[in-house]
Amino acid sequence: MKYLLLIPRVVYRIYFILVFFVVMIIAYPIFKFWIKRGAQYHKVFLLEKKVAAIIQWFGMAPQVIISENNFPPPPYIVLANHTSYLDIVHMYTLIPDFYLFLGKSEILRWPIIKIFFKGMNIPVKRGSIRASKEAQQLADIKLKNGKSLCIFPEGGILGGAPALNSFKNGAFKLAIENNVPIVPVTFLNNWRLMGDSNFFFDSSHPGISKTIVHESISTKELNEKDLIALRNKCKEIIEAPLISRYPKYFKEDVSKCAS
Repeated sequence: MKYLLLIPRVVYRIYFILVFFVVMIIAYPIFKFWIKRGAQYHKVFLLEKKVAAIIQWFGMAPQVIISENNFPPPPYIVLANHTSYLDIVHMYTLIPDFYLFLGKSEILRWPIIKIFFKGMNIPVKRGSIRASKEAQQLADIKLKNGKSLCIFPEGGILGGAPALNSFKNGAFKLAIENNVPIVPVTFLNNWRLMGDSNFFFDSSHPGISKTIVHESISTKELNEKDLIALRNKCKEIIEAPLISRYPKYFKEDVSKCAS
């Protein structure tokens, strides 16, 4: 059965990639012009939202928010599970306010795509303590200037979906030091619509992306001693709907906890 599904999975994956790059190439000159002018970042952001919506619909993976809480006034930090490159596309139609991504610096080497990341967002060079610290400092400045951030606290697509990998501390340190709220987000089924660990065998098919926006968490009364508890709380909130929806993938973890 696995091999019977191989052809439609690969065909859909190639189709989605073509849609993605065709839309990006059409929008590229406008992005490049506005980004070079520097002060046009908010225009770029609005265009990014429109481009993301076009990719979703023509790529046959529109987003539906099945449980939504209001986003707090900016600045805030959005944290979400990361299992698919659909996550990034859907984030642009999800978050209503201007925000910046903290993302891997490898994107700056990708043709076409790098123009949408360069200048506006914050690249993080994985494996470099110095580069990570510099990215953290820049993120701190952006928050202090009233800009919201979007961070995948697992540090990338690490496999094992739908279960979450360990969360890194950086996002929670930023939230506590700047007294900004955290908005946890759960992408329920992006990992099934388009997995990202194996081009041929990962699940890939059209469908509706289902997203949960959880109630925001205040950090005003918190300090550095609360960091681990805050991190664990956010992980539990994001993971809870996944455990409820896909219990068989979490049976091993549940049994470990019970013992």
